[in-house]
Amino acid sequence: MGVMRPDLAMRNIIPVVMTGVLGIYAPIVAVIIQGSIDPPNGNAPK
Repeated sequence: MGVMRPDLAMRNIIPVVMTGVLGIYAPIVAVIIQGSIDPPNGNAPK
């Protein structure tokens, strides 16, 4: 398909690239969120 229609090959690569970007971005965000969570203390209302 990419030999006869190179424009379609580039169009089909976009989801693969976006998946790679998300695979890098998600762990970074997870570490940032995990760092901002405080452990529970005994004084919190129930």
